[in-house]
Amino acid sequence: MQKKREIILYSVGAVAAIAAAVAVNSMFSAPEPEPKPVPQVRNEQVKVLVASKNVGIGDPLRVDDVRWQSWPKHSVLPGMIKYEGDINLEEVLKNVRTRSMIFAGEPIMPQKLIYPDDGGFLSSVLHKGMRGIAVKISVVTSAGGYIKPLDRVDIYLVRKVKGKAISELVMRNVKILAIDRENLTKKDDKVDASPSVNTATVEVTPLQAQFLAKISMMGRLTLALRSLAENDPGGMPELVGRFAAEARRTASTLDTGSGIAVIGGRQTRIIQY
Repeated sequence: MQKKREIILYSVGAVAAIAAAVAVNSMFSAPEPEPKPVPQVRNEQVKVLVASKNVGIGDPLRVDDVRWQSWPKHSVLPGMIKYEGDINLEEVLKNVRTRSMIFAGEPIMPQKLIYPDDGGFLSSVLHKGMRGIAVKISVVTSAGGYIKPLDRVDIYLVRKVKGKAISELVMRNVKILAIDRENLTKKDDKVDASPSVNTATVEVTPLQAQFLAKISMMGRLTLALRSLAENDPGGMPELVGRFAAEARRTASTLDTGSGIAVIGGRQTRIIQY
């Protein structure tokens, strides 16, 4: 009886051991659960306007300076100019200049642009080292009102000396920045004589501005429109005659390194001061 009991106990133990072994084996050999699918994020692209080359401070932004480039949609910032199919770049960039440097590949942002109606636009078109000064004019003294921004003119002083009217050439090759409140930006392409004009803003050097302010108090200034064939877009304005001689004397008393004076005569000289 005792022996039968031991056999039963051994049998139960063996069965339990086998069951445990099977359970352990099934636990380690069970296939891993399949990973849940990760949702795919669509990398949508849109086209935005970027600079095709470096554009300097105050330079006009032209169609040739920009291009359309694909850009991740989730990275598009407010203000970026997006391609909408019927956008007219000529109109968008009309008379626009840069407020700060724009590098090639950089998105065109409104914060870096100066539009015609923005404050500071006129200062952006002044060349470095130059000044804008307004002189009093009229329709009669401005070629009948047909002188417009970007034209080049010669400036004459008309005054009376001992009852006689005399005229002297004061400056030549002077660029017009604005007539009254009309600056380089034209609202349209019409060429109409202004019914009345009061001031012309011209681009000159600091020393020339000093002389022009003084000369304007001596008599009436008259602007003579220069032929387009004679204009040098990069040419500097210059004082001439006795005004050039006086400017030489003034420039010689100034410290060097703070500006430029263009003085006329038979030969134009550029003096650093």
